[in-house]
Amino acid sequence: MVACCGVLCSYACADGAGRSGVEEAGDFLQLMIPTYALGMAVSEHEFTSGGEGVAQFGMTMLSTALTVHSLKKTTRQKRPDYDSGEARDSFPSGHTASAFAGAAFIHRRYGFSQAAVPYALAAFVGYSRIQAGAHHPRDVAGGALIAGFSTWLFVDERQHTSACNRIETDFGDGRVQVSCSMRF
Repeated sequence: MVACCGVLCSYACADGAGRSGVEEAGDFLQLMIPTYALGMAVSEHEFTSGGEGVAQFGMTMLSTALTVHSLKKTTRQKRPDYDSGEARDSFPSGHTASAFAGAAFIHRRYGFSQAAVPYALAAFVGYSRIQAGAHHPRDVAGGALIAGFSTWLFVDERQHTSACNRIETDFGDGRVQVSCSMRF
């Protein structure tokens, strides 16, 4: 996550092709926050069986994306940066929904302490969409709420197992010693 913040700073200071550094950083983070969340779920799968976190991440992202795109097609809200009225896909913000889905997944699955920085970065993504003139504040709030709802619907808190992977016994010196090692 520290590396992500470093890249954010470099993007925010860049000036590329008519887009602000803030907008480019928001574009980058809307992908990186869910990627980081997926990495956590995959890492969890390495140490446990079942891949429950990966499946729940997939359901969260899929339901968030389907809801966002369905609402864009049905509400047909005009974007603030288009006067001609051609772009009618403002509500809700897909960038913000993607970023908040990743942050909310981390929160729900691993706890708020793991999600504080991703939430702050997701809020920055929302700010970047408003600052770029691509969305109204209601679009950003709608994207965040959809992501939160999808996450709370599909994601369970990670269950830490206390089962021993290896048990050792020692009957030396007239006493019994039992030790247990765990990985989670």
